[in-house]
Amino acid sequence: MRRDGTREQLKPFALDGIAPAAGFTSSVSDLARFAGWQFRLLKTGGRNVLRASTLRDMHRVQWTDPDGKTTWGLGFAVNREGANTIVSHAGVCPGYNTAIAMALKDEVAVIALNNANRAGPYTRQMRQLVLKGMRLPVAPTHAGAPDLTAFSGSYDIQPWVSESLIVPWGRDLARLNLPSSDPAGELELLRAVGPDRFAAVREDGSLGAELVFSRDAAGRVTGYTSAEHFWKRLP
Repeated sequence: MRRDGTREQLKPFALDGIAPAAGFTSSVSDLARFAGWQFRLLKTGGRNVLRASTLRDMHRVQWTDPDGKTTWGLGFAVNREGANTIVSHAGVCPGYNTAIAMALKDEVAVIALNNANRAGPYTRQMRQLVLKGMRLPVAPTHAGAPDLTAFSGSYDIQPWVSESLIVPWGRDLARLNLPSSDPAGELELLRAVGPDRFAAVREDGSLGAELVFSRDAAGRVTGYTSAEHFWKRLP
């Protein structure tokens, strides 16, 4: 991007001498199948294109940079994130950036393809959100349980930040102010404490500040009030 905010429209990049390493064009769907194949082969063993043992060697650290910060297997970067081994690879050429990252323990793959900025940083945030969501308690379905989908949407909270996104999150609501550089970490849980009333859930499980949703005559949610401010729901 130029300083004035414009971008140059680039022609397809000529790979020439690096075609053996970079002459590969794909899609999110294809890369998802590629990740799924790896998860299946690791689980079932045997051979499918490659031996499972060969794939495990590709996912095992084979080289460490002298600074100790960069570790590679065979064709994949290999890192640890909690209990997960993260196997990843990124690609870049003028005008295009790509990344695939696989959490082997939980069998979660995240793929990012874009034509503007680096794709790699997005995969970590996306993966953390997915893994966090996978561990949610099941939302109640009994009669009288609140319909959390009624509150789902974006809310205008200018001029503080751009907007506030609220979505059902297990048995609670989740609120995320956008833009965010750490969506999994900045996600705030909201728990129902009464009709159209929710309270923020602190890290220790106690409840904090409340917010109250408003509805129109037809019963549609139009916004919410928090700290004596009303934030309108966006179309």
